[in-house]
Amino acid sequence: MKKVLFIAFGLLVMFSMVMAEEIPITFRPDITHSGPHRSPSNIVLTADYDEAESLLTFVYSIPNTSFSYSIYDEDENIVSEGTTAFDEDGSYEVLLGTLPSGSYQIEVVINSATYVGTLVIE
Repeated sequence: MKKVLFIAFGLLVMFSMVMAEEIPITFRPDITHSGPHRSPSNIVLTADYDEAESLLTFVYSIPNTSFSYSIYDEDENIVSEGTTAFDEDGSYEVLLGTLPSGSYQIEVVINSATYVGTLVIE
């Protein structure tokens, strides 16, 4: 049994899930960066990592919005980064290749607001 910790806009939610191919990631605003510290409650950013496909899929509640992302390993090395826009359905996919077990920090910047999430691969 694997425990996944979600932090969504200041709310802490913990639940258990059976080992699955997709690892859900929920983001929270990062108040250590400059920019807005409060996000409207209707703004939602999530992601799923598909281990079998090595594919990270971001989903944002406002389609066609520009954003940048950076993914760091435990040693703070950049695993992947880019600047792009969400598709018309609000999603964007990043092929990461095979990642070794570990914890990865994901930072996403949208309209000068920074969001952080953690991906744990066991």
